[in-house]
Amino acid sequence: MEQQRDMSETAGVSKKVVQKWMAPQAPDAVTFSFPMVMYLVYLGMEYMRPPNPMGIPLVISIALVFVWLSQPKKIWAPQFYCFFALEAVIAVMGPFAENNYNVFMWFRNLGVLLICIVIPLVHVVNTERRFSVFIGGITVVMVYLGLYAITHGGRGPGGHVGDENDTSLALNSFIPLVFLSMFLAKTVLQRILYGFAVGIMVLGVAATMSRGGFIGLVAALGYCFFLTPSKAKTLALGFVMVLILIPLAPEKYWDEIASIGTEAGNEDPRKGTGALRREYWQTAREMFKANPIFGVGAGNFQWEVGNYQTPDQFERLGRSLDGQECHSVYFATLAEIGGAGFGLFLAILWYNVRDLGGMITAKQPLTSDHKWIGSFDRLAPVKALSVDSAVRLHQSQSVPVEEPARIGSIEQSRLTLYAHGLRGGILGFLVSGIFLSAFGYPPFWLLTGLVVALKVISAPQPATRPVEST
Repeated sequence: MEQQRDMSETAGVSKKVVQKWMAPQAPDAVTFSFPMVMYLVYLGMEYMRPPNPMGIPLVISIALVFVWLSQPKKIWAPQFYCFFALEAVIAVMGPFAENNYNVFMWFRNLGVLLICIVIPLVHVVNTERRFSVFIGGITVVMVYLGLYAITHGGRGPGGHVGDENDTSLALNSFIPLVFLSMFLAKTVLQRILYGFAVGIMVLGVAATMSRGGFIGLVAALGYCFFLTPSKAKTLALGFVMVLILIPLAPEKYWDEIASIGTEAGNEDPRKGTGALRREYWQTAREMFKANPIFGVGAGNFQWEVGNYQTPDQFERLGRSLDGQECHSVYFATLAEIGGAGFGLFLAILWYNVRDLGGMITAKQPLTSDHKWIGSFDRLAPVKALSVDSAVRLHQSQSVPVEEPARIGSIEQSRLTLYAHGLRGGILGFLVSGIFLSAFGYPPFWLLTGLVVALKVISAPQPATRPVEST
């Protein structure tokens, strides 16, 4: 009788603890606080480009600066120090540049992006719930951008997404994050919506007919495919999307994509953009050789390209290159802000990769029990059980039932997928950037801010709370 009472008491304790563990978390009362609302509005303003914004972006910028300054404990990361050093490099060359105004605009725009958006982002998006809401906001605006590109000949609504190439780069930078968020959704409807969003974004990249964007898309989706345990299901999904794309895509699109290889072997720069890019890159190398430390000035490639065009180039082209863009984030960075600026860019990239790698491999790696393709509920296998079932499983195995491993406020399985999504987005940006000039555009810097935010959210805390064994 005493043994039976002890068993019932133990079961009661186990059930109570499991119930406490499985109980829904208290809602984040400030998830939709004023700063979060401002960030969602900012995303809409930045990528949707509504007409007559009525000074809303300025108000948001000023308000977010005050949010940052009001924090009792400010968060600093190596990436931020590199940001300010990069601003200093841009400023140094300002008085000596051919076009001082372009240097000033670069300095101002990058500074506003850093001080008003990126650094406050880390202080506002400081919980997993807020991180998820922010990704949801990105998903909404990317769906809009994809639909806009599909219905407007591949062009975006304006600003830094007004050009086809830049539109494709923005979409490629966030496709992996949206793709992996699909498998973190809590309901089937949310998963369907995220899957629909990925499809629209892929079709949006296709609509741009950007060859650089296409290569970046292959890299972003290839990274997602690499993570997928169920390769057959992923290939089947990709095949279905191709079947949808073929009748929708004009013949011109496939001609553009097929010309990647032919233009690469075309030695006549007057007969294709591929050969022209090589001419731009050659000129950028000459700029870098002549100005190896600070470059010719941010945003000054198109103003200086004619001065560094060689006689052989002029003879091959039959015209001047004045006013042409570099069409490569790497060559443009080397030419415009020199080795000092390019080194800082590589430093920021290295810190991002280091932080993401540390989060992906921290504590416990993503095991087979947490694979997300083909079995969404395995992300939290015990939480999928009822309380009674969890207790019975615990009692039958005579081992403690533990929470999924946590680092900070986020489960390891979720942390790993978020980190993979950010790393895939950076990869999509870097591959697209081989052929596109977009160093000062928001996608890379937003991804950097999210990397730092995720690192703060995942700061080490007690990982498990075991249930008492019988």
